[in-house]
Amino acid sequence: MNIRFTPPRQQPSVDHGLNVHYAPAKRQAYRLRWYLILLLVASPLLYFLWHTAQLFWQHEAPGYVDIPSYTLASPQSGVVASVTARPGSLVRAGSVLLTLSNPAREAQIRLLQSQITAVKSAPQPATPAVSPAYVRYLQDSLANYQTLFRAGAATRAELDEAVAKLAAVQPARPAGLGVPDTRVLQRDLDSLLAQQAGMQLRAPFDGLVSQFSLLPGMPVREGEPLLQLQQSNQLQIIALLPERFAHQALPGQAVEVRWPDGNRSPALIRHNVQRSDAVPPTLSEFGEAQQGIVVGLQPSLPVPTHYRVRQLRVKIVLPHQWPWQSN
Repeated sequence: MNIRFTPPRQQPSVDHGLNVHYAPAKRQAYRLRWYLILLLVASPLLYFLWHTAQLFWQHEAPGYVDIPSYTLASPQSGVVASVTARPGSLVRAGSVLLTLSNPAREAQIRLLQSQITAVKSAPQPATPAVSPAYVRYLQDSLANYQTLFRAGAATRAELDEAVAKLAAVQPARPAGLGVPDTRVLQRDLDSLLAQQAGMQLRAPFDGLVSQFSLLPGMPVREGEPLLQLQQSNQLQIIALLPERFAHQALPGQAVEVRWPDGNRSPALIRHNVQRSDAVPPTLSEFGEAQQGIVVGLQPSLPVPTHYRVRQLRVKIVLPHQWPWQSN
């Protein structure tokens, strides 16, 4: 009697000699579906663990974009004749931003030019003298300067200069008609032309026009602020690092700048500005942060134009320094 402890193998698709066709196995699909459900249920926990791990090897600090800004003032009193610059426009060093005009001075220039032309074309007397016409011109010029000075459109120096010119020629005025000295007229004309050449406001450096509120025809006084020009090629980022990262706040340390839209760009710590127990009032851009190490960062790549906004808030990401990386 033979006893078999293992039954003979049979083909699963054969039953009592008949072939039975089964559908393909679906166990693998059900298994993948359960894995997907498990992943969806655990995704909040995985998200929390991911950000917790990021806090361990990446540290964030507040920062803002700093662009040196300079206020350009009116070189002289006058009226805005034309405006070339526009708010938000990039200008090159030496380009004309706006042009001023002084109607009284322009009238004096035209009068002097006509007098010089007339004197050169007329026969010269044996003894040149100051003509009454020139004295009347100086008197009219003094009256114009007095009116402009009372209106705030002329300076005390211009008024004193007009008084001195009239006082210099009145004692020498002859009783009869005379011909003015061409050298005196030319000297006065050169002085007025030099003043007229300074009526153009030019950009002292390459920059971005940030604030501008001028229109043609507006009167301005000497020294009055006209516009602000940002020196965009000197952009830097000011960051406030926690004091526990003092050993990383060294020139040349690589960090990452996170922009408001989520983009990131590399930067280097350029210099240590100061270490403070309390953030100075001038650095209120840091918001709620109250103390730390203030450092300046230099972007390693060119900063796009839409990020070149003064006091734009950013985040600074410092890499975690592992024990084997410490000096």
